[in-house]
Amino acid sequence: MKLTRLAIILALLVLLIGMAGCDETWSVDFTKVYDVNDWDIESFGGGPGNVNLYGEGLFLNYYRAIGPYGFSGDFTLTVVFLLNADEVDTVNKAWIGLGDGTGMYTMQHIMLYLDSLGNPASESLHMTEINGGDFSTFLALDHIPAIRRHGLNTYRLSKNGDTIRAYFNGIFLCEYMLEHYDLVYSFPIIYAVQDSPKLLFTSVKFTYSGTYEARP
Repeated sequence: MKLTRLAIILALLVLLIGMAGCDETWSVDFTKVYDVNDWDIESFGGGPGNVNLYGEGLFLNYYRAIGPYGFSGDFTLTVVFLLNADEVDTVNKAWIGLGDGTGMYTMQHIMLYLDSLGNPASESLHMTEINGGDFSTFLALDHIPAIRRHGLNTYRLSKNGDTIRAYFNGIFLCEYMLEHYDLVYSFPIIYAVQDSPKLLFTSVKFTYSGTYEARP
């Protein structure tokens, strides 16, 4: 009887420990959804914009899209996009970031900026922490490591406390201690400037230890 009771207690402890270590996951696959009505999509940057949902992913041109939910605690953001670009057919800009869910450059942001995708001579990558009107660039590269100009690319950013780590196609980009970013809930932001669908966002995923909140 005592052995049975001890076994039950041990089993419950193992279950509780396992549950404590479990993170939640939210994701959207743009190749499988029929619309993006739950995303906040708005013209940004002043150009002749366009947005469309194709079978291969979400096309944005001078439009930014903010996800429907923000996430708290430690988390990992993973964004995948399909690229088909070269020296002649380049993608001017592709941005991936985090913010408060109300717009671009409204409060605090962590942004990845990719420029001139497809042209090895002018491609660049920058990462910036934004606090109001203060832009602090903490990584600047005159190339995009391991970029696949004709294929799928994956950007991953993990946040643990005030420390973030960023990866592009599995290549470690940087580790950075945030100076100002202290949002309780972080919302994903994606943006692109291109004259035709050469870059399509295929998926966005959050793995998080805290809770989630709907966009304001």
